[in-house]
Amino acid sequence: QWAPPAALPASQLASVATGVASSCVRVPISVVKARLQLGLSPNAAHAVRTALATSGWRGLYAGWGATCALDVSYALVQFTALEWIRALSTSVVGRPLTTRENALVGFA
Repeated sequence: QWAPPAALPASQLASVATGVASSCVRVPISVVKARLQLGLSPNAAHAVRTALATSGWRGLYAGWGATCALDVSYALVQFTALEWIRALSTSVVGRPLTTRENALVGFA
């Protein structure tokens, strides 16, 4: 009988950290990209300077809350599913997975 692994909390904590870190990098890039696409800035450096001058650091992180919620929820589902698939695969083959098998589970 297969049961979910007991080690999910560590995996879920890692997924939350991954989601937060990801959004901290992606949001400023998205803000700069949007400013460029809307024609508000002629280049990326100008977009960064204007965002900082008009709104400070908050200007570069406009929309961070929504993006962070999306990234964290996506990572939670992805990491949890990966751990469950690994546990199920291990119980099916009856031994610990090899490195190659672990990699294949991660790509599935």
